[in-house]
Formats: sequence, C-alpha cells, structure tokens
Amino acid sequence: HRLIRGFGATSEIDNEAIKESARVLKCVCHYSVLELGRDANEQAIKAAYLAKTKQLHPDVCNVESAVEAFRKVAEAYSILSTPTKRNEY
Repeated sequence: HRLIRGFGATSEIDNEAIKESARVLKCVCHYSVLELGRDANEQAIKAAYLAKTKQLHPDVCNVESAVEAFRKVAEAYSILSTPTKRNEY
C-alpha cells in the first residue's frame, strides 16, 4: 500500500527508490549502475535503463538522492548505448 505523502510518511515506492538510489550512487562502473554484464546487448541496455528511470525519475520519486542517481543512470545509458563511446569506455 502506498502511504499518503506530505504527512511525514514515506511511500513504498520512495522506500525502494531510497535503496536503489543509494546503490546506484555507490557504483563506479556504468555496467553496475544498470546491473548489466559487460556482454549486454542493446536491448538489455535499453530495458535496464527504462526500468531504472521509471523507478528513479523525479516526477515519480519523492526522494532527493534519486535525482543524482537518475543522472548517473542517464550517463551510463548514454555511454553504453552508443557503440563508439562504449568501445572507448
């Protein structure tokens, strides 16, 4: 059940986002940000990116740390989804 926002309560969505944003912010590798292996194909990269952005998007998530985590996910996707950038990485 989701709890009502604005009354000192945190929703289940926000609790998961807190955990996920903490995990993402600790990552030093773009593959680990998206929870992928180095052999991931384009479809897997895109699917992982979409799942993470749905969870951490500022319009969905009411967690301050999720904003920076969202940016980190976007950066990881930008590099891993572009073949030349991925090869350089």
